[in-house]
Amino acid sequence: MVADRGLSGAAAAAYIHPGAEGAAGGVILPLTVSASLMVGTLTAADFAPSGSITTFAQAVAAIKAGSTYFNIHTAANGGGEIRGQIVAKGNAHFASLAGFQEVPSVATAATGHGWVLVSTDGSTLTSLFAHSALSGPPAPH
Repeated sequence: MVADRGLSGAAAAAYIHPGAEGAAGGVILPLTVSASLMVGTLTAADFAPSGSITTFAQAVAAIKAGSTYFNIHTAANGGGEIRGQIVAKGNAHFASLAGFQEVPSVATAATGHGWVLVSTDGSTLTSLFAHSALSGPPAPH
């Protein structure tokens, strides 16, 4: 695997947060940090309430409504280094991540793309996340 370059340091964490474009929110779902391609399945057991989102079902509804975002955090940018709003693309929900979308904006060459697939019954989320231009391999949180 080619080493990723571009973030200010190794990815320390990756999450799904609630929040409209330009607004920051708390963590509602953790993503498994690994080298790009990060893949995982999330259930109600992974959910953490934040603000008005107090249940996994509300988190799923927020993802479907476009009011959540992916975020990769680094040690230098603890609030997030690259971010992308999750929007619907057919039955999947997609985000493109970049540093300028962070609140406040972060200068970085790193980018990413993420998808969330919601199961028909809304009981599981499968995430697929790719990033590039990291300065080193992601670090577990």
